[in-house]
Parts: sequence; C-alpha cells; structure tokens
Amino acid sequence: MGKEFLLNVSESFNKTNNALTLTLAFTAHSDDITVYPKVKISYYDVESEDMRRIATVNCRAIGYHAGLLFYKTLETSKGGER
Repeated sequence: MGKEFLLNVSESFNKTNNALTLTLAFTAHSDDITVYPKVKISYYDVESEDMRRIATVNCRAIGYHAGLLFYKTLETSKGGER
C-alpha cells in the first residue's frame, strides 16, 4: 500500500453454538497519524474446517480493503488524487 500497514487476524471458537469470532487488529500509519483499531466479526453455525478457513480469508480481505479505504480517504482529504 506504500505506507505502513499491518493486519493481524486472531480467532476464537465457541463449540457450544459453533460460533467463530475473528478479531482484526490493525496498525495503519501515514505521516503523523497512526491508528490501532480492532474489529470483531462473528460467524455462527460454523460446522466445518472449510467454513473456518473461508471466514478467515474473508476477514483478511475485509481488513486489507479497510486499509485501502483508510489511505484513500487520507489522500483525498489532503487534496491528492481520487
């Protein structure tokens, strides 16, 4: 992305209700701004390992898209390219 951006995805699974919770922890830095947001996404009725892998890939895609939007918004607010 041309800037400092880190994404860590961790998961927890509740066997009682087959709930998978993925926590996306970001570090995004540009110029003098650094943010460290955390987002939790829950999936219910996760019954197979394939579903867990798909959920994890989906969350990574969501996280990287959020990073692109963050940097695009900063560039736009500075009067950069749209």
